[in-house]
Amino acid sequence: MTADASEMTPRDRRNQRRYALWMLGWFICLNVTQALFRFRRGLVPPGVITWLVGALPVVVAAFVIWSWARYVREADELQRRIQLNALALGFGVTFFSLASYGALVSAGAPKLEANHYMAPGLCVYGLGLLYGKWQYR
Repeated sequence: MTADASEMTPRDRRNQRRYALWMLGWFICLNVTQALFRFRRGLVPPGVITWLVGALPVVVAAFVIWSWARYVREADELQRRIQLNALALGFGVTFFSLASYGALVSAGAPKLEANHYMAPGLCVYGLGLLYGKWQYR
């Protein structure tokens, strides 16, 4: 019985878990911050504190990017290729859906919140990862 070529090493799994935890932290931070500003505006006093609270998801996002870059940098060539192919698909879908949705809004489609624009690209990125794992099994 041969090993699956797309299997990850223990280091890859550790780095991917680290990335997933930072991503979960960013998602929670982003949603809590948005809820604070949308529903409980008075809880965050105006001024510098408002900007610090608003910038918190950006700071956490920097750690998400750092952890993903570390994962890719330390991964073997096959894992890098799977990530790159999935990222290229996700980026393409995100870019063209963002660029094209303006025309749909002009035609009468509802305007979406910024975080709704990410969903198609994230879904395609995830599907690209699954396809890459299947392709190199």
